[in-house]
Amino acid sequence: TVEKQVGLDYVTTSLNAVNKTENVKITAPINANAEYSFWRLDANGYREVKSWSTSNVLDWKPMQAGDYTIQIRARDKDFAGTTASYEAVESLKFQIGGTQQAVLNVIITSPLTGTKRTPIEISASATAINSDNIMYRFEVKDELMGVSTIQGYSMDNTATFIPRKAGTYTIRVLAKDAFNFGYYDSIAEKEITIS
Repeated sequence: TVEKQVGLDYVTTSLNAVNKTENVKITAPINANAEYSFWRLDANGYREVKSWSTSNVLDWKPMQAGDYTIQIRARDKDFAGTTASYEAVESLKFQIGGTQQAVLNVIITSPLTGTKRTPIEISASATAINSDNIMYRFEVKDELMGVSTIQGYSMDNTATFIPRKAGTYTIRVLAKDAFNFGYYDSIAEKEITIS
């Protein structure tokens, strides 16, 4: 069993390497008036793995290799049943091993410049070990909008991005084996300047 204590101080800890046959035990600090919920970020987004309760411990056994984030949310239990979401949060990142990651790297092929409101085709290719089932996710990041998904995970290694205005955008491509339930095996970024 791998045990991890958290402090709920808005800090994301470094990546923890764990074998997929091990149990992970996450313990939040005990507060007599607090309740906790635990969430897992995987390829499908955040999923609640333990709903709100006064229990401050999550026992989790990863079933698949990949990168995961476990998020612990805490709130005053007097807010139970209300629309209050949480007052404190901490995220723990885990790299679940047991098998070598199938996708080793990603290469993005796209122009370095473009024109606003004009489609830009983005292509990606990945190098994989023992896998012909590579899935790609395309995202774009800018200063005002943060990160947005251009195309969710699919076997399609191309996507079209239509920039809304001039500026610098970061294209991000995540790749993973189709049988990996983690968020990604490999990631690449490339900046595009739009006029």
